[in-house]
Parts: sequence; structure tokens; C-alpha cells
Amino acid sequence: MTTAPPVEAPPYESDQLFRRLLRSHPGVVVDAQALISATPAVSRAGLPPLVQLLVLAHEAGLPVLLRGGELAETVRAEYRRRGVQQLWTGVLTGDDHRYTAAVPYVTAVLPDQAQEFLTPMPGLLVTVAGRLTGPPQHPVPLHSYAEGLFVQLMTGRTYAQITELSGYPRHFIGSTASRSSKLRGCVNAAHLITRAIVDGYLDPVLALRTAVSLPTAPKPADLDFLIATIDSELTDVAHRFGRTVGTVIHRRHFAIRALGGLTAIHARAIALAIGAVPDSAIPARGPYPVDGRRPTVSPT
Repeated sequence: MTTAPPVEAPPYESDQLFRRLLRSHPGVVVDAQALISATPAVSRAGLPPLVQLLVLAHEAGLPVLLRGGELAETVRAEYRRRGVQQLWTGVLTGDDHRYTAAVPYVTAVLPDQAQEFLTPMPGLLVTVAGRLTGPPQHPVPLHSYAEGLFVQLMTGRTYAQITELSGYPRHFIGSTASRSSKLRGCVNAAHLITRAIVDGYLDPVLALRTAVSLPTAPKPADLDFLIATIDSELTDVAHRFGRTVGTVIHRRHFAIRALGGLTAIHARAIALAIGAVPDSAIPARGPYPVDGRRPTVSPT
């Protein structure tokens, strides 16, 4: 059985992820202290990920609000000295950030400041010297085990392989995936993962790194079956297209192979990473629970 290669540390810093995150959170609140911590790496030749996020927001005409107005001049002078333009469009003072740094803004802070924000804080990014220390906070947080499970599935692991690697029972892994998906308004794990990519909470670059061959765009007809089975059973897709289940499986397999994927979930993530599938093709999710409760399942 072919297995996925080891997954490197998640980047959480690709331009593609930032652009998707800015589409679902059209604006940024950045703490002045976080920007100051990023300045040692700032230069015309290469920008740290936090600064690159602000550049992308600036280019898209989105508001960038600086939290910590008393340090605005310090940050402005430091960035001017390094040849980087002012990247914020407004300054927050006092407790304004408590009202502004909410949905829909991405909020970037230092680790010791993260506790100031009520959780969950959608789009919260914690930074050290301009590098992100983890993925953006999702409005419906999951147990860290569940988050890791979906990263493993996105990068080509099967449920059987995850069971063997983790030592947890297969039924527990399946229950975690199912319940977590429903909490986030999705039909199943495949639906959750593709929606998380589109909304900027998972970086498909991770899936691209574990492709088993150079990805190429599948035939459109094959790709249709790969997309259609995101949130629908094989029998339903076969009925919709007027084909047999066997045909659906074979045509989907051709798409997976063309994309260099190990599984259908892996292949869809690769397709989103290379633009073979537009974000608009991914089925919409249902609304998040009002209270954003955590799943009750736990690895303990």
C-alpha cells in the first residue's frame, strides 16, 4: 500500500492561504508590538509572513488597523528606515480593539497578548518575529487531536493508517471526524477539509508537498466526479450523472492519479492548491452552531 510521506511542519504562511483568509475576513487588526518584533527580518529582499499578510491586504484595498496607537510613530519610523511603506490604514486607541478586532477581522498579536482576546477569536494569528506559530483560529474550535486528524487526512493518510499510527480505535477516529464535521456545518470530513481550505484555515500547500507525482489537471469529466463526491454518496452521484457506481469510482480514480493524490481528500486539496478546482466549486457549508461548542469526543 502506498503511504503518504512524512508531513513537514505546517507553513501557515503561504500567500494562497493569506488571500483565502482575507476573503473570509476582509480586514486585519495587527498589534504594534507584533510589527516591531518582525522588523529584524524586514527588508526589500524578503518580508516576514506577518508583513506579507499586510502587504496583500493593502494591495487588495482592505483596511489594516494598528492596535497600540502610542507606538504608531515608532513602527512607522522603523519600517521607513528599512524601506517598507506604511501598511496600516487606521490606528486603534484605548479599548477600541475590543470591538473592532472581532469578526470579520484577522487579528495578529504576540503570544503573550493572545490571552487578552475572548476565545474563539476567528482568524487570530499568533506571531513571533513575524513568523506565525500556528494556523488561524477557527470560529468553531476543535480538540487538537481532531485538528491533527484533518491535517493527516488532507495530506494523504487513510483512516486505517491513522489508526495504526495513533493507536486509537478506528471507531473513535471515525466518530471524531463525523462529529467535528457536523459541528462545522459540513457533511463529512472531505467536506470539512475542502471548506477549511477555501476559508483560509488549512493550507493546501501541505497536500502539495506530499503529492506522489507531479500534479496535472485531470480531464474535466473526471474532475466532475471528484468534486461531486465531496458531500454526496457514490450512489447519489451515479444517479445524478446517469452512470454506474463503478464508473464513478473509476473516473474519480483517474482524477486522483492525475493530481498525484493518494486519496480523494488528498487529491482535492492538491487540486485547490494548483488551481485545478476553483474555490467556488466547493459545496457551501451549513451555519456554525450559535454557541460554537467544542466536540465532546476526546482522545482520553
